[in-house]
Amino acid sequence: MNPTVSCSWLQERMSEPDCIILDASLTPVGGEGQSPASSCIPGAVRFDLEELSDTSSQLPHSLLGPMEFQRKVRQMGVNADSTVVVYDNNGIYSSPRAWWNFKLTGHDDVYVLDGGINEWNAQGLESTNQHKVIEREGDFVATPRDSMTSSVQDVLAAIHSPAHQIIDLRSAPRYGGEQDEPRPGLRRGHVPSAVNIPFSELFDGHRLKEPKHLKEFFERAGCSTDQYLIFYCGSGVTACIGILAAFACGFSNVSLYDGSWAEWGAEGSLPIANQ
Repeated sequence: MNPTVSCSWLQERMSEPDCIILDASLTPVGGEGQSPASSCIPGAVRFDLEELSDTSSQLPHSLLGPMEFQRKVRQMGVNADSTVVVYDNNGIYSSPRAWWNFKLTGHDDVYVLDGGINEWNAQGLESTNQHKVIEREGDFVATPRDSMTSSVQDVLAAIHSPAHQIIDLRSAPRYGGEQDEPRPGLRRGHVPSAVNIPFSELFDGHRLKEPKHLKEFFERAGCSTDQYLIFYCGSGVTACIGILAAFACGFSNVSLYDGSWAEWGAEGSLPIANQ
């Protein structure tokens, strides 16, 4: 099934008791884009990616351990049988990261609202200025899928493996080493053998492009469905846009390099390329 849903789809189902709407809005790195807004979809619960990251890690937006993630989403009222719909306030920006969090912990009944609150408001649908307050915890159960994340060692091994393809979702100037990283202290360039699919090119306006057009990006980059695709970006957030796009056009053997360039670019012993 397509990993995104439309506003009309959500409007028809949002009153069902097993439908959980999560607002995963996040201010983009560097301050570009919209900050988390006061306008939200009625019944939405706040999913704060800053709070749902491992704050003990020196790296930004590191994944929480599965049991801690389970504890926190139970507080949001999420059950084992919930249909979860995630959105954000920049069309599609941070919501795929929340979507992937659920996938990583074994919950497949989860979707991204295509176009987010931008599309919701553009269609003139009802909004509110308050998130829903949860009075009763859910019974969500985390079942980790370790093969869907990659470590530094995994990425190093994938550089020379034809069975793998590493994909960099950052902009072309950052990938090519022509532009400084927004986070200070990081080297310029990219992981050797990685191909570049800038996440900003995957959209028509604030919505994801049609699957046939998304597939063209992956085919031009030399990706095939029998490869294991490893995605990274600056901190592991927008890489999940690439994963969402991959799912939408038929790729499912995928993984997130959670440390992303925040880790790779900071470690002087790791190889880099800039062409």
